[in-house]
Amino acid sequence: MITRWLLRIIAAVYAMAAIVHLLWFLSVAFYAGPGIFHQSGLKRLFLLGYVVFPFANLAVCSLIAYAFVAYRRWGRYLAISYNVLGLAAVSLVYTDTLSSQGISFFRQLTKASVLVSIAIVTVIVVPILLCVRRDVRELMVK
Repeated sequence: MITRWLLRIIAAVYAMAAIVHLLWFLSVAFYAGPGIFHQSGLKRLFLLGYVVFPFANLAVCSLIAYAFVAYRRWGRYLAISYNVLGLAAVSLVYTDTLSSQGISFFRQLTKASVLVSIAIVTVIVVPILLCVRRDVRELMVK
């Protein structure tokens, strides 16, 4: 019983993430306009990535939210893959920052930035841990 509620809560979180990415996509598409396709070189690549990234996240978050509500098996695999990639991206950002700034990186950390970092990692890791539980595997078999 509690597993169903956990899955619904995780689905609601992914649905909210999808809404945020929809708003991001609409705002970028609205402000960039059709001029985005008339750029050339790296600028066009960057701008197209800025439009494609929120749209791709919108699609993935929507699919995960649907899969968790409908108890689809592929939703577990998609959620694990999506969150592992997110964890890898966060790790890459921290590693790059640490390698470029060295020990001064630790001196710049405040309590708020540490708490935000812990919250980000927690939001990424909790769905992974939920998806590998036996009762969730047994529930999401469709």
